[in-house]
Amino acid sequence: MSAELDMSQYVDLFLQEADEQIEILEQETLKLEEDPTSERLQIIFRAAHTLKGSSRAMGFAGMAELTHEMENVLDQLREGRLLVSTEIADALLQCQDELRQMVVSIREGNGDQGDCSALVAQLQGFVNGSSAPLAMDAAPAAASGPKEESLPLSHELVDTLKQAAEQSPIRQLRVRLNAECVMKFARAYMVTGVLTEVAELLATVPSVEDLEEEKFSLQFIALFQGGPTDDELLAQLKGISEIDSLVLSPWTAEATPELTVASNEAELAPAAPAAPVAPAAPAAPAAKAPSMDANKQAASVSGQTVRVDVTRLDALMNLIGELVIDRTRIAQIGSELGSKFSDPNIDALEETVSHIARITSDLQDQIMKARMMPIETVFNRFPRVVRDLAQKLGKDVKLELVGGETELDRSVIEVIGDPLLHILRNSVDHGLEDPDTREQLGKPRQGRVLVKACHQDNHIVIEISDDGRGIDAERIRKKAVEKGLLTKDQAERMTEREALQYIFSSGFSTAAEVSEVSGRGVGMDIVRSNLQRLGGLIDLETEVGKGSRFVLRLPLTLAIIRGLLTNVGEQVIVLPLGSVVETLLVEAASIQSVNRNEVIVLRGQTLPLVRLNEMFAIHSREDSTEDGQYVVVVGLAERRIGLAVDGLVGEKEVVIKSLSRFCGEVPGISGATILGDGNVALIADVNGIVLKESA
Repeated sequence: MSAELDMSQYVDLFLQEADEQIEILEQETLKLEEDPTSERLQIIFRAAHTLKGSSRAMGFAGMAELTHEMENVLDQLREGRLLVSTEIADALLQCQDELRQMVVSIREGNGDQGDCSALVAQLQGFVNGSSAPLAMDAAPAAASGPKEESLPLSHELVDTLKQAAEQSPIRQLRVRLNAECVMKFARAYMVTGVLTEVAELLATVPSVEDLEEEKFSLQFIALFQGGPTDDELLAQLKGISEIDSLVLSPWTAEATPELTVASNEAELAPAAPAAPVAPAAPAAPAAKAPSMDANKQAASVSGQTVRVDVTRLDALMNLIGELVIDRTRIAQIGSELGSKFSDPNIDALEETVSHIARITSDLQDQIMKARMMPIETVFNRFPRVVRDLAQKLGKDVKLELVGGETELDRSVIEVIGDPLLHILRNSVDHGLEDPDTREQLGKPRQGRVLVKACHQDNHIVIEISDDGRGIDAERIRKKAVEKGLLTKDQAERMTEREALQYIFSSGFSTAAEVSEVSGRGVGMDIVRSNLQRLGGLIDLETEVGKGSRFVLRLPLTLAIIRGLLTNVGEQVIVLPLGSVVETLLVEAASIQSVNRNEVIVLRGQTLPLVRLNEMFAIHSREDSTEDGQYVVVVGLAERRIGLAVDGLVGEKEVVIKSLSRFCGEVPGISGATILGDGNVALIADVNGIVLKESA
């Protein structure tokens, strides 16, 4: 290993780990004020410590300095010399904001730019202002030099090593770090990383977990099999800085429990400031080998998780889509052959086809699960937003998050974050009253906001509710008239449900003043546009003085969907089931005309009626309306329309395929799929149809 290391290869790993550690810092700090337990302080301290070590190893001095000062404050909190306060929590959260900015700067190739001197001074002020005396550091090592530490092995590990030694000789490497080493695990990681690359690492003493948590003084031992000669191995290890000595020797059971054999020792001069090493955080799975309480666990623990590029998952999803199409086709062919012929081979074919169908379904489920992410990744952003807004607005807010473990496709996760955030901000800003007003109204001073997620069929339902003032439909009518969106007569005839839909209009707000936060309605057009991209639905329930409740219904995935197959003439048109509200068989006499446009009245609500045969210029069957007109009610966000079709075929899982580039953009069509009989069915663009008819 060369003393000069190319750190560019570690940047991506460093950034991934930094994102994870900052997320831990934020989530745990937000809980710190209400629950300042020693366990939580330890978690926060470890996250800051990990960031400090890896950023210093990567040469990012600004990030290392900031996290070092965070460590000092957290250490005082752990020792009880400082008490958790809102001021300290605010400062720690500001540090995390600054760390995020540094990560962005590093990702853009500009290093950890940023002036954090004010934050550093504030953190130092907390420590220096503490009235309790600081604990004295441990006494330094004797001047006569470092002593060999006792590093006992457990009986279980010794027994395991004895068994392994029967297959191949075992060597032991004792490493003694420099007394000035500030990143002990980083150095230990570099040593175990070399051993993992060139040999089979069996165990470390202390365990890898203890090394990672730096639960050791300055020495540790690695036990391994195979690899290059002693001289060659020592030559590779000498490139690692801040190591005083390396002791390499054969391992025998007689060397236990303290392993003090020293036959081939390389004394190293105290390392000058050396080239930075790979950060401890993004250690390869193999380097995080188990502590070898049992050798049998080594293989299973070392490769439990891997990082996979999302493009590979997308490619797998495309391939499984092709397989689903062929599965359906094979099943249909087998069924047709079985109905025409009676032959043992036909029976065997049907059995094989059935087995392939089950295997394909299981494979599809596994690929889908690999793409799934818990919605908690979105929910984790909310506590900080609510805390900051509540402080800015002088409100007392309790946020409840339920169902964070609910999983949905990565593509949906990427889109849904902003809509939920807009609704949440509006609930806190304009929905909830201030504490004094709530008390006058007979409500608890603390307002409540609930965010809940759960699965229903092939959809995920997300609810955001508050116990605030609610939305006044009459006020919306007046505002819509003022903006010229409605005439006064139209507003008076409008139902409350219809009036509420205007909060989704661009720029519409009932707030008396435009604040830097939001008014109810500001950003709600973004909610609608993002839901339209997903083909989702949104419902709003509200009661003046009681609160509001938004319910979002979203598809789990955008790649393979369940669709409602309908007949339009001789063509099969697929309607995404996520957009289907209900199906009806209405009498022809029930279809009315308003301004030369056909409509139907459904439970007091007037819905536009769109005939798909006219939209797609398809000749309709003559007998299609003998028993009445089939209508599929579809929705987009808060909007509903009826689609007239010739017949309903049933539900089916379909794979969305884009149309050929030679077809260009086809109005009303979003893609196509291949049915079991080999024919192509078109997938309707419900979003586009609804928007066109609602314009």
